[in-house]
Amino acid sequence: MRSFVVLITVVLCLPYFPTVASELGDEQEAIQRQKSKEALNLEDWGIYSGCISSNHIRKIKVLDAHTAMLSLVDGKKVKIHFMKRCDGIKQHGFVYTARNNMFCTHNYSVRVLHTGTHCQVEAIEPYLDIEVED
Repeated sequence: MRSFVVLITVVLCLPYFPTVASELGDEQEAIQRQKSKEALNLEDWGIYSGCISSNHIRKIKVLDAHTAMLSLVDGKKVKIHFMKRCDGIKQHGFVYTARNNMFCTHNYSVRVLHTGTHCQVEAIEPYLDIEVED
């Protein structure tokens, strides 16, 4: 009974504490984004156990030192994220060696051309191009 009273008190006081309400809103938004990702079927993008077939990749575009975009043969896009900042990758590009014809996240890295730096792949995830209406 005591916890119920405290809960009501907190909820009723939220409008008087905008910072707390804002933080709770941010947390709820993060939870919603996570649920949206979980609702996606990775196999629809050709992602199986953190890997994608090299035959499924049509084009690779490096976006910045942290991410690259894979355009797939079926028109879908997949984003790859590097574990840490991958210096030189935007300017020079990269090469990778497919193991069993797969591009994977598990202990997998790419090699930056001209520098030889290895950058570990942290994640492969679907990219949804969502247009925002005004």
